[in-house]
Amino acid sequence: MGDQLREAAQRRIRALLDLGRTRAALAEVTRCLARDPGDPGLLELLGLCRIRLGEPREAQGALREAIAAAPERPHLHYLLGFAARDDLEVESAEAGFREAVRLSPDEPVYLRALAELLADARRPDEALPLARRAVEVDADAASNHVTLGYVASAAGRIDLAREEYRAAVALDPQNAVAWNNLGCIEMAEGDRLSARERFHEALRLDPGGERARRNLGLVSPPSRPSRMYDDFEFFLGEALRELRAAGRLGPPARLMALALAVGGAAIRSAITGRAEEAGPASRIGVATGTIVAGAALRRLGPLSILPIGIGAAVAGVGWLATARRATPLRHRYVELVAAARKEWQETRAAWLDHRLSRDARDRAMDRTLERLCVAIDREPPAGAPSADPTAATDGD
Repeated sequence: MGDQLREAAQRRIRALLDLGRTRAALAEVTRCLARDPGDPGLLELLGLCRIRLGEPREAQGALREAIAAAPERPHLHYLLGFAARDDLEVESAEAGFREAVRLSPDEPVYLRALAELLADARRPDEALPLARRAVEVDADAASNHVTLGYVASAAGRIDLAREEYRAAVALDPQNAVAWNNLGCIEMAEGDRLSARERFHEALRLDPGGERARRNLGLVSPPSRPSRMYDDFEFFLGEALRELRAAGRLGPPARLMALALAVGGAAIRSAITGRAEEAGPASRIGVATGTIVAGAALRRLGPLSILPIGIGAAVAGVGWLATARRATPLRHRYVELVAAARKEWQETRAAWLDHRLSRDARDRAMDRTLERLCVAIDREPPAGAPSADPTAATDGD
């Protein structure tokens, strides 16, 4: 086969691979190899087809033939390492990746592949310099930062890992792996609400991402009451329940502000118009006093003077203790709840108008609830998931 025909055939095979037509590419490369059996470029493409088809053992055979014909080509060694890794031959994979790095020491794809393999083999101290080198070579590639974050996490360098994942997201907001891995860190630190939001974002960007889907299942409630999709007050109660379960309700003043915000309708019906005019601080005290006095009345009887004293005392203490701390928080929480109410109502209206299916409605409201929980959890900022490596491409 002449050089021009060989190049045209390889372009055609690569185009088929880019289109996902791996079987057609395999048939074409097999036909070409029958005419030119020793060509390393065609053997490389044969190995790549076998890798894509999940046949790593056959891929290694083709790639070893290609290396015998052209040992100076680093990508052949990289693909051989990739195939050996898929076949769980860690030593062979490491040898292939190391040879690729030796032949092309500044290629980030090869550096990442070797770094991720070493991290998975619990040798993060060896992996860190390689991952750092990939970032030094190309600091604008999000995948390089993801690998450094992955290796740093394996080494116990959580702050560095978080920093690198955030850098990856800043460079490429569509990077599902970075979002998933950032969620893994937050989940490990006990921040289930933020972790859930990260996993949701990873799944939105890559609906087929099995790791993110599995991780989301670890931080999501197994089921939610159907009533939350029909009753907004119940919806808010579910938000409070999740925040309590996550241990994210914060100090007493913050809890008071949140309770007033999400239970605003009931509180307003229990307090006087004069207290309403006096401002949020008075409402906190009077509402608290009303609740305590009501409980005392039920327990001691309506003729006792004691509930009046209890109510007055609690009202004064509530005003003094929470006026300066809870009022700004309450204003913020009222805004968050109002935004959630609007979003909830719009989703419900779309469902009632048959613009959304029941499943779509449930998913949309679940996301609204999770966003509300995450937003509340971040006001003010608070002081065994499965991470992904970058999965370096096996074709370029």
